[in-house]
Amino acid sequence: MKKRNYGQTATEYMLILAGVAAVTLIGFKTYLPRVTDLSGTYFNRTASGIVGKPNPCGDGFCNTPHETDENCCADCGSCSVAAPAVDGGWCSFGPCSQACGGGIQSRSCSCPPPSAGGDDCDGPASIACNTFDCPPVPTCEYSDWSACLDAATHSIPVLCGGGEMLRTCSCGAGNCAGGAAAETAVCNTQACVGGHWSTWSACSVPCGGEGIISRTCVLPSDPSATLVDCSALGNVDTQRCYNGPCPAAGTWCAWGYDRGTGFVANLCSVDCNGGIMTRTCECPPPVAGG
Repeated sequence: MKKRNYGQTATEYMLILAGVAAVTLIGFKTYLPRVTDLSGTYFNRTASGIVGKPNPCGDGFCNTPHETDENCCADCGSCSVAAPAVDGGWCSFGPCSQACGGGIQSRSCSCPPPSAGGDDCDGPASIACNTFDCPPVPTCEYSDWSACLDAATHSIPVLCGGGEMLRTCSCGAGNCAGGAAAETAVCNTQACVGGHWSTWSACSVPCGGEGIISRTCVLPSDPSATLVDCSALGNVDTQRCYNGPCPAAGTWCAWGYDRGTGFVANLCSVDCNGGIMTRTCECPPPVAGG
């Protein structure tokens, strides 16, 4: 057995016998470098003895000595720990691919995605949507052509010299075969020749106010008829008309009598023994044959 050297304490001597070659003095306590055995158990060697500590980092070993730390390996490097498994989660469904008639909504398994051996999402990645029938498409067609009218206002009939016919799409622009909401076509492009005026129409207001009468320029059916060049007037001539007041029946005035001083309502011709009273149809009188 090795003998105790002069100046060594009993504790130092016993630690040397245990195989420790050096002593480090820090403050008032004595620490010795840590050691490990082959089983991975960590030790602190202190003046009070060798204290075994399990490795807090699993199967690794401490590479950096911490002689001043009684808990060996408390400041070891980061341990290699396997990440926990994360199962995948469904994200929200996206919009439907069709507004009607059946479409598809899809979603992805990425909220979060599976990782570290976690399970994929359970369930379908797509579902049917908007499976109801689409409304019927309306049948769109153009109306019949109008009469030939002036191109400026589409209100005056045109018999010659060129005008326009008009037709409209029942469903608006872009829905009929032609594409436009309304279509026009030229008409009556033949040159105007001498014609004659038709008879005047009846007044648009039969009585009691002002109206309009009109006549049109027509080509004569009788070649021997006297021709009047009326084409320059736009084929239609109009004038104002007034047929006078409308007929109105008269209304009776009150009963009475005039004894020479003027009519007095409810006055009899005599004061006794029977007389007469009269009335007139002037309140008001009849108008225009009423």
